[in-house]
Amino acid sequence: MSPSRGKLVVWVLCWLLTGAVWGAPTVSAESGLKFGFGKRDVTPTEPMRLSGYSNRTEPAKDAYEKLHVRSMVLEGGKGERHAIVSVDLLGLSARQNAEIAKRVEATYKIPRERLVISCTHTHTGPQLTEPASNLLTVAFTEEETKRALAYTERLTQEIVGAIGDGIADLAAGKIFLGEGKATFAMNRRKLVDGRWVMVANPEGAVDHSLPVLKITDEAGKIRGLIFNYACHATTLGPNDNQYNPDWPGFAAKFLEESYPGAKALSLIGCGADANPEPRSGGKNFDAVATSIAHGRAAAAGVKQGLEGTLTEIKGIPVCSFGYAGIAFDLPSAEEFKQRLTDANPTIKQHAANMLEILKQKRMLPSTYPLPLQTWQFGDDLTMVFMGGEVVVDYALRLKKELKPGYVWVSAYTNDDPGYIASERVRNEGGYEVDYSMYFYNQPGRWATGTEELIIKRIKDLKEHPQSERPRDPEESAKLM
Repeated sequence: MSPSRGKLVVWVLCWLLTGAVWGAPTVSAESGLKFGFGKRDVTPTEPMRLSGYSNRTEPAKDAYEKLHVRSMVLEGGKGERHAIVSVDLLGLSARQNAEIAKRVEATYKIPRERLVISCTHTHTGPQLTEPASNLLTVAFTEEETKRALAYTERLTQEIVGAIGDGIADLAAGKIFLGEGKATFAMNRRKLVDGRWVMVANPEGAVDHSLPVLKITDEAGKIRGLIFNYACHATTLGPNDNQYNPDWPGFAAKFLEESYPGAKALSLIGCGADANPEPRSGGKNFDAVATSIAHGRAAAAGVKQGLEGTLTEIKGIPVCSFGYAGIAFDLPSAEEFKQRLTDANPTIKQHAANMLEILKQKRMLPSTYPLPLQTWQFGDDLTMVFMGGEVVVDYALRLKKELKPGYVWVSAYTNDDPGYIASERVRNEGGYEVDYSMYFYNQPGRWATGTEELIIKRIKDLKEHPQSERPRDPEESAKLM
């Protein structure tokens, strides 16, 4: 088979597996908007190990602050419903996102393109069996696996239920866009002795903007807030062993206290290469107090946005959902065999995992379907939702290239397959593009050209609204 023909076959197979299904764009309605909100406690009731850091060997002893799922449902004048949920969790896998979307559509008739499932990426939430399936140095016991699977089912039910709560809460209202600012995020990539390492870098790229959506009732009382900040939820460190939503959860809590009866949804921007500063470290460092302080800073930034110039958003969004088939640079089987003797247990286990896939499937996946989503509110606002841990370059670029109107970019939505490095970060190397892929059990780093493919796909989704959905294996086989 010729190289060009081989590429064509791979492309067709990827297209069939992601299942391109184009639909008519949502029609905006200029009046009759309704909004509803929900909030549910999703703190584990059984002992579970925390996620985010590989050294966790003991289950969390208790909860300093409860974990929640919060929802906002928007309904247009013709009954078209849209939903956004924010979950205090490191991330949700493609499999679980698909299951949630399936249940939401079956129960509430909300199609995939009108559903946003976002995680705050707290590093003090429970570890699940996926994503980041190779994160923990000490693997789950059989009992821990059972608990993680049981919690995953409970979480799915609570997320779907929170959307139902939002539907039950629907009432007429208005929505406004503003922008505040917070400055505790700091770039964490720095060139030291010829290598890019993870340390605070005051000179590095960062996005301090803090966009906010204010939803009010017809009398002007705030019923809900949705805000977005590009920073890791890592004020708390590997030695903190209590359930805690970190600064995004504290920010939401403080805003709900300031506006009684309102619900506040925290979304995370392209902050994969940014940490909160200061953050956990040293014997005398009070990580919880600092996390609370960062939460107050984010809440203050939201209030700043509410006190500034606000733009009323009229009508429902034109929604689009699809995938970018981003490629891997695949190591050889011989390279994986050599890594079986690596002193690092994470690298060693990753190599064993990849060799097992090769044994069973005779090949490794060459691409990954990264979910991308856009909500277009006319010329006023474009909301972009990206899967994975996305570095800041994507947001800075999209804000320049997507016109007209305000551009809002959220990461950690609809899937978490790992870090999504820009071409710059890929060329520089370092944790985000290299070592992190071991934790996420991905076969290799992303190939060159990934950034251009993703940006092009986002623009295409915005300009040509469509909805793609994954197909199950039997359906894909029939199409082949």
